[in-house]
Formats: sequence, C-alpha cells, structure tokens
Amino acid sequence: MRVFAITGPIGSSINTFSKRFADKIDKKVEVTIIDESDFLILTAHDEKDNETTQLMPAECSKKYDKNRPIDYALLKTAISSQSGIVIVRGNYLFADESLRALFDVKVFLSADGDTCVANYLRDIKPIATLVAPVLDFFEKDIKLKNDEQINPLQKYTDITIPEASLDGPGMLLLLTSVDGLYPQLPKEVRGNKYQSKFFIASEGTGKSKIEGAEMMNIGPTELDTQRTTESQEPNPYSSVPANI
Repeated sequence: MRVFAITGPIGSSINTFSKRFADKIDKKVEVTIIDESDFLILTAHDEKDNETTQLMPAECSKKYDKNRPIDYALLKTAISSQSGIVIVRGNYLFADESLRALFDVKVFLSADGDTCVANYLRDIKPIATLVAPVLDFFEKDIKLKNDEQINPLQKYTDITIPEASLDGPGMLLLLTSVDGLYPQLPKEVRGNKYQSKFFIASEGTGKSKIEGAEMMNIGPTELDTQRTTESQEPNPYSSVPANI
C-alpha cells in the first residue's frame, strides 16, 4: 500500500486533481479515495445552521461553516485498512502529526485567494440567490481559515503543485512514482473507486516545489524515506491526542 495525501486551501481543486490522478492509474492498481469530510465530528446543532449552510455547496456545508474537529483516529484506521494506492484528500490533513506519518507522498495544491474565491463561487452558483452574501461569508470565514489554518500547513508538503498546472510536472512525478511501484501489476479489484465512505453518520527540508520544470525523483526507495521526524505540535483540529 502507498498513501498519497492531496490537500490545499478551501477553493482549490483538490477533488478534481485527486480524481484525475485516480483515473490515470486505476487500470494498473486498485485505487481508493478517502475524503477527510467523512470523518468530521458533527454536533447536535449541525442541522440548525441553515442560514450559514445556504452560502456554500451542499457537499461542503458540514465541512466549512464551523471549526469542527476531525476524528483523526478513525481516519487513520480507515487508511490502514486499505491496499493498493490510497488517495486521501482534504484541507486539514497535515494538521495532525500522527496522520502525516501515514502519508508516503504529501501533495499541496497551491492556489491564490482570487482563484479560491472564483472556484468557490462556481461551486455555490446553483444554490446561491445573491452573490454579495457569499462573498462576505468567504471573506470573513473561508479566507481566514485558508490564511491562518490551512496555508501554513504547506510547510509539511513534499510536492507543491500550482493550481494552474494540475496536469503538469507534479502530476507526471506522481504517475512516475506509481509506475516505479507497480510496473506491470494488473488491477484485480475495482471496488471503492473514487469515493470511499467508511463511517458515515455518526512535514521542513527535502521539499519539492513543482513550479514548472523544478522536480525531484520519487521512486519506490525514495517513497520510504519521505517521512521525516517532526516535533510535537499542538493540534487545534483534532479530538484525539496527536501522538496516538
């Protein structure tokens, strides 16, 4: 099993990129996509936030309207139970040190504020009646989360991919690493393709900045050396101790 983490600010193309990556390798090996949002710890007040959740896509409403903690212990269990290639996507994946330790390759999609708000407006357009409240909500809530909580986590990434180059050198580097791991391995299982929902209802040096042609080779050997020792840090997003 190899685990690829795909993360970035709210409004970046995490879902699009992870699906493209899965599409390109799913004929070679079993691929499972796990979404961080399936492991949010919801509260008794979640169904009462209609005024706020109307300002965001339905699939994002439970994820973005509050600082809800993520059940990292449950997420780690879900990841560890898989085989083949596991793609984990979300915005706060790098916030937990013990979760970062499970990732063989950590990818951060870099997107500026204008791109994030444009993508956000595109996603919200079918349900929003007025643009002004949506922009106000993004500026006061989503932008703060991006600037203060999510973008600083980029320091833990192995590969940074610009939003404008989703199919560029960064994608090629990931595909090359998979080819090195599974050169001729046929895919035997097609289950859990693209989306895997397991429990519904209820890292500073050696980085590769993919900014065009600047790349590093990540093969099977290098994948096993990607994990670096990181100091313990307080984790405001987790409901469980970071050292679990």
